[in-house]
Amino acid sequence: MKNSLFNIFFEQGNVILGYNTLYNTAISIKKEVYALTAKMLQYDLMHIVNQSSRIYKVMANEKFIVNDDVDELSIVASYLEQENNKESLYEIIINPTINCNFHCWYCYETHIAGAKMSLETRENVIRYIKSTIDTHRQLKVLRIHWFGGEPLMYFKDIVKPILAEANAYATMYGIKLISGFTTNGYFLNENILDFCVHHSVKHFQITLDGNKERHNLIRFTTPGSNTYDKIISNIILCVKKGFSVTVRINVSAETRMKVTELLKDFFDLTLAERKLLHFSIQKVWQENDSVINDMDAIVNDIRDNGFECVTFYSNPNTIRNTCYADKKNSVTINYNGDVFKCTARDYTEDNCEGKLQDDGSIRWKDTYAKRKKISVFNYASCLSCPIMPICNAGCSQKK
Repeated sequence: MKNSLFNIFFEQGNVILGYNTLYNTAISIKKEVYALTAKMLQYDLMHIVNQSSRIYKVMANEKFIVNDDVDELSIVASYLEQENNKESLYEIIINPTINCNFHCWYCYETHIAGAKMSLETRENVIRYIKSTIDTHRQLKVLRIHWFGGEPLMYFKDIVKPILAEANAYATMYGIKLISGFTTNGYFLNENILDFCVHHSVKHFQITLDGNKERHNLIRFTTPGSNTYDKIISNIILCVKKGFSVTVRINVSAETRMKVTELLKDFFDLTLAERKLLHFSIQKVWQENDSVINDMDAIVNDIRDNGFECVTFYSNPNTIRNTCYADKKNSVTINYNGDVFKCTARDYTEDNCEGKLQDDGSIRWKDTYAKRKKISVFNYASCLSCPIMPICNAGCSQKK
């Protein structure tokens, strides 16, 4: 027997907690017991067998110790191969525009007025979707997500025709289409949602910046405008029509609020409707980690009020849940036909990884070939790091 490469032990109150990042297992050990076994765990596992068979069994069952012939790096490689090369799923992110009707100070994108997908590019996107269905024989699920900019600015001219064609074609070939929007929620209305109900849209992510007073200072069409009430009304409308809604709350050092001031707007929802509403608390990217304590307090308050709530740390990029940018069958198509793998970036020519062609294919650039070669196995320091399975060498975009 040998120690797993991926054990972490840390003190929490009166106990020592152990966590294994590969097998996602955890144990709790009394401090005095851990003190007796710490050296054994590190140097001589056979002492555990001889002196404490109960500890040995726990360690073995939770895979803190494994058989000598277990190659844990091969297990990591197998997870990554399955996750990044899954043939049953294809994900397409579409930016109908990178323009936006809001002026949020922290937005990382460079908004371009009038940056709207042309009808020609729209038809090329439709060809690409159909070609994807035609050529991927093992495909079972096609995900189309709408991003931007504000994707609902051009719902009628761009989004609606693409969704209609994609839904019809996927249905004809027995492919399950799942679509969703990352939106500020301002343009949502009955007509849009009624169309979405019948065209495989399942989810909306809509951002709020705290309570009404704080939100209207940050997310506005013109200074002083009240976008909060309109967006709250649209969130409730989405939920009542059966859509899943993630309410993203961005937290900065200036975000000071009582969560109940925001939650009270949703207290009249039924229990079934509340189950469709999810809160996601995220740090404004320019802020340092000093706001994390504020985030934790907000999360706890929301959960105490009976709503589901997560943060970035609730669902990290791991070998079992790799970033969409690392998956072979995932693309981001910008309004002008430029193709990227990642949305968290400026959509510049230098960052572009491919070009959508008139026949619905993609002509990839050398930058894409470089990304494909990036692997956690390229970094010697990663191979001996106990958090490697929940880090996966970090962001391929930055690398």
